[in-house]
Amino acid sequence: MNIGSNNPRGELVDKLPPTSAEEQDALLEEHPIRSKEFMLVTSEILRVATLALHAINKRWPCCNFVGVSRVGKSRASSYITAAIKSSFRDVLVFRRNSLSGESKNATVFSEMMSAMSLDERDLKTAVDARVRAARSLDVRARATGAHHVVLVADEANNLTMNQFRMLADISNEMELGLTFIGFGMPNLLERRNALLATDSGYLVSRFLNLMVEIAGIRSETDLREFMSLYDEPSQLEYPAGSRWPISRFFFPGAWLQGWRLGNEAGTLWRLFESRVVEGKRRVGFQISTECVAIAIKSVLIDNRHFKFTTTPISELDWQYGVAQSQFQPSIGWSAKSSENLRTTLQTLEDFGLAPPDLSS
Repeated sequence: MNIGSNNPRGELVDKLPPTSAEEQDALLEEHPIRSKEFMLVTSEILRVATLALHAINKRWPCCNFVGVSRVGKSRASSYITAAIKSSFRDVLVFRRNSLSGESKNATVFSEMMSAMSLDERDLKTAVDARVRAARSLDVRARATGAHHVVLVADEANNLTMNQFRMLADISNEMELGLTFIGFGMPNLLERRNALLATDSGYLVSRFLNLMVEIAGIRSETDLREFMSLYDEPSQLEYPAGSRWPISRFFFPGAWLQGWRLGNEAGTLWRLFESRVVEGKRRVGFQISTECVAIAIKSVLIDNRHFKFTTTPISELDWQYGVAQSQFQPSIGWSAKSSENLRTTLQTLEDFGLAPPDLSS
């Protein structure tokens, strides 16, 4: 097999592209698509990152991104965390990270406090503990040369009113500023409205004032843009250094003849649409990027062919991929959430922001 030299730790590095079906199969075992150890930087992630970085640069108190299940909120929060670290030398960022599924309220807050090395039990019972927590965050930030703290919170919709109050107490006691970047399901809008209906409106202005939608794939054009990322070596090349994008690795013969995965978008979109019962489509229908990624992964791995030079994927192959994707035809905004969407959520266009170049 064409593989480069080993590094001092004995790991294989600088692997060359496969020259046969046997080498293709051997290299597949470590392909990032199998382990999810890669991230496609979609235009939606770039849009979200644009506003998050703008909010931090302007020292806004909060910025929240709301979307239905599996549209890529966790991946967006991971990308934003990395973008904050690379873009700001004077900011200390914490991310409450839970990728194992939805968590209960107590777990979400506990993990959030743990990310900041704080003990939730103390915060619940003593006001002075919150003062100490604020001082601790100030000291930790200054020790790194930071003058501002950012908390990136997944599943923010699971936070309770009392937990938001504890966060408010901590941020109020801090000498440095704190920006809250939240990601949550549509019921985060209901949490916001519930706070506004009580005497806790100050919590909205502190943590939930700015609400922006993070969307999935809503059209064939969106789907083609997403699938075309698999044709770009700048998104992921495998083997490393080969300049082979994902799609070329699985169908190198067809690739050389001009085939591209992005050109399959029309077929895949039609098959996803066909699973939506006529008249049952909900407001704001969209396909989650996770569902599409599962379908693509299934089709690429199961149908890989080293030499095939014509259209390598049939409609029947895509039908199987869609069946594997766990796509729920009802995904979208409920009528109630859609009304909140129109009255509460803002779009990036409202801010006149263009995605920055975060490639460096």
